[in-house]
Amino acid sequence: MSKVVETIENHDLIPVVDGEIGGIKQPVVDGRTLHAAMGVKSAFSHWVTRRVNKYLFVEGLHYQEVSANFDKNLQGGRPTNIYTFSLSMAKELAMVEPSEMGRKVRRYFIQCERGLLMNQCANMQRNEKIAERDREKEDREFCHLHELTISRVLYWAIKKRDHIYQPGMDHDLLFSILEDIQASIYKEHIRSFKRKFPFAYSSEYFLEMKSFIKNWTPVFFTNSSAP
Repeated sequence: MSKVVETIENHDLIPVVDGEIGGIKQPVVDGRTLHAAMGVKSAFSHWVTRRVNKYLFVEGLHYQEVSANFDKNLQGGRPTNIYTFSLSMAKELAMVEPSEMGRKVRRYFIQCERGLLMNQCANMQRNEKIAERDREKEDREFCHLHELTISRVLYWAIKKRDHIYQPGMDHDLLFSILEDIQASIYKEHIRSFKRKFPFAYSSEYFLEMKSFIKNWTPVFFTNSSAP
């Protein structure tokens, strides 16, 4: 096995890296590295110009050309421009290159695309699992806050009922009064809560919300201390 082929199979000779073309982040390939790896006999500038014109590649969409004034050749000639190809363009260039090396490079790029796709799928699945765990955590926290609210509202309703209780009151009437007081306190609490937290629930506010519920006091007990 030749050194070039061996290096390609080891993914070292033509690195596929994260880059940007036309403001869009994507996997890219260095044009001159691709040209050298395929063993193209013509000069890079002639080869890339012919390929761009023949296959209608568009700068800013399929490739990016950057002038590198700092990178003059050893003979002091014209500056060497840097060409960055999208992975799809690099694969197409390898496909139309009439050589065994071109075919090998094309197969390598296909493997790269598959690997990138598998990584994207794995990342999506991992992100979905994380999002699902976050949703479940928020659901548990929200339920806890709701249960705490009901408990505190009931506490204050009983306090209010005991304040107005008179010996000999009918039990059914007393229970009805408790229900009315509880409903009134609940509405007051919700209004206060929404004024304090006028946004959708988020875990980052869980402890603050929990503290607010525990320490909240109805208007008619403003001067009293909660237990």
